[in-house]
Amino acid sequence: MRLDDQRESRNMEDRRGQGGGLGGYWARQADQARRILEAGDIEEGLTVAAAVGDDRLQQQARGDVVPEGFTHGSSAQRVHALKAGLAGRDASVSLSRS
Repeated sequence: MRLDDQRESRNMEDRRGQGGGLGGYWARQADQARRILEAGDIEEGLTVAAAVGDDRLQQQARGDVVPEGFTHGSSAQRVHALKAGLAGRDASVSLSRS
């Protein structure tokens, strides 16, 4: 993979990590304003975040994991981003090296 391709892949991963963080932050703010979250919603969101990580999807589809091919972040990175947003932490921090 060329350096430019690697850089673009990391940038995409960072933006998608931001998306998870911003989603968590939105849920936190909406719940504080309107009490929209029900029991189990956060756990369900964390389960989904872990299920759609590139590592898990690659393992299921190919039987192996190739981190260089990640475009959506690993399960751990996606869970980390969602938790950061739910906690009100800065979701713009790069997660590709978490």
